[in-house]
Amino acid sequence: MIVHIGYVANVPYFLCYGLQVLGYKCINLIPKSILNSIYSNIYYGSTTNGNPLNVNILPIDDDSPYRFILNVTKYLTRLMMKYGINLTVHLHIGSALSNLLIIKSITKIYGTKLFVSFHGSLLEMVINKPFFVSTPDLLEYCRKFELECTWLPNPIDPIVIDKAKDRKYASDVCKIFIPTRFDHTKALNKFFDQFIRLATEFRNVKCEITWILWPNTIRDAKPIYSKLKKYEIIKN
Repeated sequence: MIVHIGYVANVPYFLCYGLQVLGYKCINLIPKSILNSIYSNIYYGSTTNGNPLNVNILPIDDDSPYRFILNVTKYLTRLMMKYGINLTVHLHIGSALSNLLIIKSITKIYGTKLFVSFHGSLLEMVINKPFFVSTPDLLEYCRKFELECTWLPNPIDPIVIDKAKDRKYASDVCKIFIPTRFDHTKALNKFFDQFIRLATEFRNVKCEITWILWPNTIRDAKPIYSKLKKYEIIKN
C-alpha cells in the first residue's frame, strides 16, 4: 500500500494514478480545505474538476495544521496495523504542507518507511535521510548543503496532453509552452528577456505562448506583460 500525502501541482494525484495503472494499491490524502478553495479549478479531486482518472482520494479535515497532522497520523496508524512493512508513505512538502512539524511527526512514527519530496526550496526543513526534489535546480541546494537527494521528475498531466491533440494551430505560428506556473520563484523573467530580444529582431514571426497563471501569481505576471506591451510584442 502506497500513501501519497499532499496536493502540490497535482503531482501526488498523477503519481497515484500511475501506480494504480501498474497494479499497486495507492491513495492520495489531500487537505479538505483545498478542494473547496479558490484554487479548486486547479486541482483534481476538487468540487470543480472532479476525479477524471478515478484516483483513490481521501480528503482530510484540516481546520488547523495540528488537526491535519492528527488526522493523517490516525489514518496512517490504521494502515500500518493492516499492511505492516508493506506500507509506504510519500510526503510531498510545499504549499500548505510546509510545516516542519508534519515531517517530524510522521518521520518519528514511520522512520525509514517514509519518502519525502520537496516541491520548492524549503530544504532547511530536511530530515537526516535521503529525499527527493521535484525540479533539477533544487539539486544545487542539495550540493551546497551536502544533502543526499535525488531528482524525481514531476509526472505530466495526461488529461491536458489528450486535450492538446484536438487543438488546431496555424502552420505559420511558433508555439511555446511553459510547463510551470507564473511565479517569481520560477525565474520566468529570464525566458521572457530572451524572448523579447528575439521578438524585436524577428517581428514577422508569430508566436503563441502558453503558461500557467494561478490566482495568487497574477501580480508576478504584470511586470512581464507591461514589458511585452512596451516593446509592442503583443497588441492587446
